[in-house]
Amino acid sequence: MPQRKRYWLVIEAVGGLGYAAIRQGEEGTIGMATSSGPAAGGGLSSRELQIGWQYRAACKGPVSNLFFAPNHLERKEQRLAREAAAKAICRTCPVLTECREYALLAREPHCIWGGLNEYERRQLLARRAG
Repeated sequence: MPQRKRYWLVIEAVGGLGYAAIRQGEEGTIGMATSSGPAAGGGLSSRELQIGWQYRAACKGPVSNLFFAPNHLERKEQRLAREAAAKAICRTCPVLTECREYALLAREPHCIWGGLNEYERRQLLARRAG
């Protein structure tokens, strides 16, 4: 008889944002969604759990490579130009706040998230910590 797997939903609140993380045993998070609605009580509909803010992000598709460093050595000028292009896309994004707060909550160590690079996110976290 196959062994049953247990899943549970963890809802965390950061400011006005609610994050739902679907977890499985010791394996950690296997899915995540967010809501820009009230975080108290989750504020997440089943549709938001299925779709999530990532599907509404402006960085989807062919431009997504701008948000990630290439697999080869990148000159400073190239990095700054790539990051500037990515941040310009972020400024038009309908889920900028959700993206940024997710990256800060998850301590994303790489890439452009919410219009900030790794260094800028570390600075923001340090300022918030006091």
